[in-house]
Amino acid sequence: MAREKNSATIWICIVLAVLTFAAYWHSGSSGFVNLDDDAYVEFQPMVNRGLRSAAIAWAFTGVHSTNWHPLTSLSLILDCTFFGVKPGPMHIENVVFHVLNTLLVFLVWRALSGKTWPPALVAALFALHPLHVESVAWISERKDVLSTFFWLLGMAAYLFYTRNQSLRRYLLLAACFLLALLSKPMAVTFPAALLLLDFWPLRRWPAKSWKALVLEKIPLFGLALAHAAVTFLVQHAAGAANFGRRFPLASRLGNALVSYARYLGKTFYPAHLSPMYWHPGYWPAWAVIASLLLLAALTWLAWHWRGTRPWLAFGWLWFLGTLLPVIGIIQVGAQSMADRYTYIPLLGIFTILACAGEDIATRFPKTRLPLSAAAGIFIAACFALTLRQVRTWHDSISLYKASIAAGEDNPAIRYLYALALQTT
Repeated sequence: MAREKNSATIWICIVLAVLTFAAYWHSGSSGFVNLDDDAYVEFQPMVNRGLRSAAIAWAFTGVHSTNWHPLTSLSLILDCTFFGVKPGPMHIENVVFHVLNTLLVFLVWRALSGKTWPPALVAALFALHPLHVESVAWISERKDVLSTFFWLLGMAAYLFYTRNQSLRRYLLLAACFLLALLSKPMAVTFPAALLLLDFWPLRRWPAKSWKALVLEKIPLFGLALAHAAVTFLVQHAAGAANFGRRFPLASRLGNALVSYARYLGKTFYPAHLSPMYWHPGYWPAWAVIASLLLLAALTWLAWHWRGTRPWLAFGWLWFLGTLLPVIGIIQVGAQSMADRYTYIPLLGIFTILACAGEDIATRFPKTRLPLSAAAGIFIAACFALTLRQVRTWHDSISLYKASIAAGEDNPAIRYLYALALQTT
């Protein structure tokens, strides 16, 4: 039985890797886009001149496109050192990280649950969902795939720690978290995500009190708080946070509610995708109220079933919580939402889908085949949509033409499109 399970694990890893590479195959022939790639790599002398002492010092002390993510900066500097200022190898590296992240999702979820097929579904959705194309096919989003790589290693380190607690294992956990933070500030929610793991599937609570579980993570919360403060100061000094002055608090709260609902909608119907969803200022009152009612109903459902279906509360709170730093309450940039922000949060929704399918199939065995077929169809559709979406990131002109065709025709897209036409 163990040998069969290990054999299935190996084959699942192979299939996941092959499907992911196939979906992103065209990314290797893509170029730079003028949506931050110029500032991140192409015309950034501290990056495009390769590794040297001044570049290393700048990575840790300077501001890189209104952000401070030294590990991401070093990663791009090393690319330029080894490959020159060429987009192809950088795109391929992003894809490799995405494949590694996919395999880690499967292996970590498998280790947490002790099951094979639900984690395989979670990993397949993570690998092939079109909302994740932006994080992979955009060179500037190296920070997303790199941070998630260390986030997932941190989850594995946490599982390692909980099985035999020691200072050495805790330091390994803290190191993974620090590396995730140094790749992208959005990783600040990692300690809170570990508390969700304590609830389910590790079930360390109620064997341990919540107070003890929180105290255990105080050093991690301290790292998160310190990094959040640095990020706020950097973005404020660089002017990225000035957009908050354009949108009053009521506008930002309304947009946050609507964005949560829109993220859910695009998860199940990933259409009309764009690199820039323009912030409308104020959404219509009906949209805000409807979004609030939807979120309240789903939150109540997750709470109501927390005892019998703990995976629902886990997945829903994971989705809400990991999106919180970028949901727009603290406005950075002119966007109302962004596909790249879903890279980690959608793992919560994918977990719900996989566990719900298993739960229904267990209760009603006759539904197993139809559910498996539905999952296969959805994955196939995601693969086809991702394949098509990757092509839109081939260059700046194709990217903005696709955005306009999708209905996201806004001043930012038109401006970048005009710049791209001017330089061709």
